[in-house]
Amino acid sequence: MKKVFVLISVFFLFFSCTSKNIIPGAKQLEIDNIYNEYINIADTYFSLEKFDKAAEYYKLGLPKADSYWTVYYKLAKCYALQSKWSDALPMFQELLERDEENLSLKSSVAYIYAMSGNSEKAKQIYSELIEINPENSSFLENYIAVLLLEENIDESTAQLEKLKEQFPENSNIDKIQKHIDSLLKKQNEGKESEASIISEDKQTEDESIKPEN
Repeated sequence: MKKVFVLISVFFLFFSCTSKNIIPGAKQLEIDNIYNEYINIADTYFSLEKFDKAAEYYKLGLPKADSYWTVYYKLAKCYALQSKWSDALPMFQELLERDEENLSLKSSVAYIYAMSGNSEKAKQIYSELIEINPENSSFLENYIAVLLLEENIDESTAQLEKLKEQFPENSNIDKIQKHIDSLLKKQNEGKESEASIISEDKQTEDESIKPEN
């Protein structure tokens, strides 16, 4: 009986001394909480539109994120909102590879291509999006926006007519028309300026060949 009492006492002493250190998963839970806190801080910065700080904390929390790809998307979005196109593009491409039917991701890739100067690739993707979902006016609007970036007046005018025909109530029609008109004015002023220079050059040339008295 005494021996049993001693054994019980020893076991009680063992558990009382070590329970704080050997609870299964306790250390991992503590680590996970730290990473989750990083992500919470990042979300707060994101809501405040402090995207540089948000990206910093998303990167800290990403390795152990419970929803890795959600945090990965948020980080990619931070880069895009900071115009860090070279950082954002490969991340959005990877996200699209995982979800090829996601039109929103595909549109984001097209937008990044456009903003980083690759208008041909952007137009290609927007054309595909228009074909896949012709009922979505934003794809046609964005396609026209790329054409305007290129200052392609003829094609942007043609696409605007499509927008008017398919979506007559679209609120951006007037805005696009004003942009086209502005480009036309700029183009005409350029032609007038060029004509003036040619005229001045011609006058100088005529004066230079006048016979001396």
